[in-house]
Amino acid sequence: MENDILDSLNDLGYEGHLVDEAFFGKALDGGPKSMDYTKLVHILSEEIKQLCNVEETVNMINDPDESSTFLLELSHLSSRLQSREDKLLLLDYLISELMAAKIVNVDAPKIETPTARDLKEILITLKFNKPPPNITPEILFSKVEAKVKETIQKEVVRPSERQEGSNTNNIQAQT
Repeated sequence: MENDILDSLNDLGYEGHLVDEAFFGKALDGGPKSMDYTKLVHILSEEIKQLCNVEETVNMINDPDESSTFLLELSHLSSRLQSREDKLLLLDYLISELMAAKIVNVDAPKIETPTARDLKEILITLKFNKPPPNITPEILFSKVEAKVKETIQKEVVRPSERQEGSNTNNIQAQT
């Protein structure tokens, strides 16, 4: 399981010295009293926090005497971090959650910019179908321009009809 954790850390782009098996083993042995182990837990939880917009995170320790603070932050997990396997399971869980968060973040719809929103409204107003994903901006704007010119031409021809219609409405309203 240790090798899987190390591989996953590499996949995530972790560049700390815990990618070395010897350092990783020492950090696991130290567990909550190891500054390296708590720093790794902090890094993973901080990335999850940013990707998932959660408020909670786990802070690293600056001194082995602060391990009780670290364990307090993990509260219900603190009693479970006694064995090497438990420490590996915590890292495995955090890594899995981080990978899932990254996948969801890539697939999540991006926030629409004001320009994109305005363009969408223009296309809807002009009764365009949804443009294909491979359309270039130049082609899209040339089609919008052509449609606007066509719409203006229709409106230029119809003003007399519009005036006659409004006169008829006025006559009917007077009677």
